[in-house]
Amino acid sequence: MTANYQTDMPPQVTPSQQQRPQQRGRDTAIAGAALIALGALMLVATLSNLAVAGTLVLAAGGVIFIAWAISIRNAGLFIPGGILTGLGVSTFITEQFQNDLSSEATGGIITLGLGLGFLLIIPLSMYFTSARNIWAIFPGGILTIIGILLIAGATGMLELLGRLWPVAVIAVGAYLLYRWYVSERKPRQPEHPT
Repeated sequence: MTANYQTDMPPQVTPSQQQRPQQRGRDTAIAGAALIALGALMLVATLSNLAVAGTLVLAAGGVIFIAWAISIRNAGLFIPGGILTGLGVSTFITEQFQNDLSSEATGGIITLGLGLGFLLIIPLSMYFTSARNIWAIFPGGILTIIGILLIAGATGMLELLGRLWPVAVIAVGAYLLYRWYVSERKPRQPEHPT
């Protein structure tokens, strides 16, 4: 007679199955409240004639995702939260100053906002969860640099930097001479004959 080892062992329980029903119910309630708030904001934006309401939906949606991520300690929700918040704030800024901004500056502000939104993912996920979403530094850093360059180009800063870049070469040369001068003033240790 052979023993059935499968019935002799207790069933395996995964960590997600160990989660208490009370905790799962709370998570469902938070998700439901977040979706209601996001839907209400979208409804207000579509029914109102205010341009501000439409731009604030993005930022408010991002804040809802961030609050949701914090409440259930889920780093994945920081991704849409950071991106929507960055886009929402930058779109709001460009809407407020649309008559004063060139299209290049508008694109720069939105690109900068998107980059900062990606970068926001990193500290939020590190502080509120154990996740390290370091990958966000790559799209965030690239978009932030492009946004800064677009804004600088729209304001004429790039033209000025194009004329003044030799100052940086002079500064590096002066720094190297200073380091050489300081190292020459130090007393030298006599070499020991062998």
